[in-house]
Amino acid sequence: MTMKQLNHLTKSFSIFLFICVFFQCNNLSNNRFEEIKSTLDKIDTDQEIELTLQRIYNEDQKSRMRLKPIMEEYGVKSEEYKNLWADIKESDEENLYKIEYLLTKFGYPKKNTYSSTARKTPILVIHHSENYQIREKYFPMIYQAWKNGHIESFMELFLIRMADMKFQSKSNVNIDELMGNELLIEKLIDELNLSRI
Repeated sequence: MTMKQLNHLTKSFSIFLFICVFFQCNNLSNNRFEEIKSTLDKIDTDQEIELTLQRIYNEDQKSRMRLKPIMEEYGVKSEEYKNLWADIKESDEENLYKIEYLLTKFGYPKKNTYSSTARKTPILVIHHSENYQIREKYFPMIYQAWKNGHIESFMELFLIRMADMKFQSKSNVNIDELMGNELLIEKLIDELNLSRI
């Protein structure tokens, strides 16, 4: 077996394993899961990856843009507001599956190949996950992408949310102090005991 065949086999097995684990741990219906998987399996080119990431970004933001108007019109205890959040959670679950699949198959999107929106989509979707372990799992990949300039912003908010989740309280980290301050970012990563590799 050649090295290329071995790499392909390893990558295929990783994707298969990811799909099996994800399917066991999510609420997506079997038909919806198969539909999404079938679409993702066909992605092969940088342009297709770019378009897919752009679509995921738009899906992620579409319902969130409606939150403020719904809240102002109906209030946070209204059925309209609760239903919108239910839709957002369902969309987040699908988007997370898509992002995990793409990261497993293609790695983190690179600056010289993908748009700014495409490159921030993985960290944004993972940021919206309520699962701390998912954030931890992908942090080394996110960290390396940030260090290599593929993520230009959002690392600070990502880490503050992680701190809030881990310590189960609102972080007393000042976002303005953290913005662009690599030393404070690295300190927060140490406090969270996150792996960088």
